[in-house]
Amino acid sequence: MRAAAFVDPRDIPTRFTLLKQMAECPAKYLDACQRDQDDSLASRLGGATHARDRKEMYRFGTAVHAFTFETGEVAVFTGARRAGKEWDAFRADAADRGCVEILNVRENALALEVSAAIRRNKTAMRLLDEDAVEREKRIDWEWLTKACRSTPDARGRTYIVDLKTTQSANPTLFVRQGARLYYHCQAALYRRAVEAAGHPAPSDAYVIAVEKSPPYPVTVMRFVEDTLDLGDRMTRLWMERLLQCEVANAWPEYSAAIVDFAIDADASPFVVEIDGEKIEA
Repeated sequence: MRAAAFVDPRDIPTRFTLLKQMAECPAKYLDACQRDQDDSLASRLGGATHARDRKEMYRFGTAVHAFTFETGEVAVFTGARRAGKEWDAFRADAADRGCVEILNVRENALALEVSAAIRRNKTAMRLLDEDAVEREKRIDWEWLTKACRSTPDARGRTYIVDLKTTQSANPTLFVRQGARLYYHCQAALYRRAVEAAGHPAPSDAYVIAVEKSPPYPVTVMRFVEDTLDLGDRMTRLWMERLLQCEVANAWPEYSAAIVDFAIDADASPFVVEIDGEKIEA
């Protein structure tokens, strides 16, 4: 099998899913750039040679977005297993028809239930059903001389909205998850993208969280301004580091030096188990 051609990060636009890798290390950004940046089903199927790519072929959230925003067709596979000639023919046909995702019967029914829960939520639909709302419209823009691309899930006259499927829409737990996954940075980047495209900067940014299991609770949350400012500062630091790496054409890992392994016993207690006995250190 022919090795995939190397992708120079300097030759492609950055986007949130790439840029957030700079929070880890530039080497991860470089690696992420080697995956096809085309999100279409045809592209993902054509490039599905690694295990991680095969997993990405079944993106439940993509189907929920398509049902909720009515922005694409989801193909439903009724075969016994995702392998063999029947599966290969089905997915090739789905890609040719421009489908955005492939689900089996069970997954499709679940995605429809999740989408229906969003549509029953009056607060969520007030944001998503405004006449001027644009859904999943890509923005090509430039920041600090770097080409960027961003696709907010929905954009109203004065706000942007992101839709997230999650294990828990409990506000406290979801905020913790969102902090780990940099949802505030994503919202800040989208807000900057809208302004760069020549529109007024959104005054508000929302995230709609919906659980993937019954009764499919939905929580609508608004990012407070201090949190968006934090996200903006973080994304700018990532971008500045990215530009430095591009100039040097160097993509380092976490550290080139030996790092001390030290535990601060006074910071926060943790529990270890020794010979069956739990000890709090």
